Amino acid sequence: MKEFVLDASVALGWLADVQPSDYAARVQRVMVEGCRAVVPVHWHLEIANALVVGARRKVLRREMGAILQDLAALLPFVERDDLPDDIGALVGTCQREQLTAYDAAYIALAARRALPLATQDAAMAAAAGRLKIPLVK
Repeated sequence: MKEFVLDASVALGWLADVQPSDYAARVQRVMVEGCRAVVPVHWHLEIANALVVGARRKVLRREMGAILQDLAALLPFVERDDLPDDIGALVGTCQREQLTAYDAAYIALAARRALPLATQDAAMAAAAGRLKIPLVK
């Protein structure tokens, strides 16, 4: 595996948690070993929004300055895929799989580029399984 689709839920586990989940730590090792993460264009907004909301709710387990430093170090290893998804197809995936448009965009990206998906979201993982999209183990 040279590339994989990285869901924000996994990256946020590295950035915001003092101790990432076992799964997030395994995915992080995959990146350290040279595998490139690919994300949809909205990934950066999803990360920023989660950090802002986490700070407002005072649920971040690390200082924002440290989180932003780690994020800056991560970004060179993340490729943003800017190709727009077909809105009709995206809506169809949302309806069939009961996903948000944001989550369906990760599924669409993984399917379009034939890449495995790294996610901690149970609904996305289940949808990926039904659609024969492999998950990063």
